[in-house]
Amino acid sequence: MNDMDFINDLKANGFTDKDISRLRNIVESVPTKDQTFASIVLDLSKRFWGGVISLAIIAICFIFGLLHADEKSKVISYFIGAIFGVTVVYIVTPMKLAWKAYRYMAKNK
Repeated sequence: MNDMDFINDLKANGFTDKDISRLRNIVESVPTKDQTFASIVLDLSKRFWGGVISLAIIAICFIFGLLHADEKSKVISYFIGAIFGVTVVYIVTPMKLAWKAYRYMAKNK
């Protein structure tokens, strides 16, 4: 399957033009030419569960902090830490795109 057929298949399975352009930017920015749309989608689908687990750990730590904090300043520090953690996870694993890739790979196994 060439890239154009794969792109059309992605569009048929819920990827928007904005998602396709983000994938195209990733493929074109990689210095090696062995990266394709299929390899990027596979990588994103693998990152999905890592992102989910990371967000769950951040949420658990935040809830633990809320339940055991005895001062308002500690609650604020847990909140800032949670926001920072969620931001890092979102940058490393764009969850919306990873979810679409995971769903696509699960459907097309």
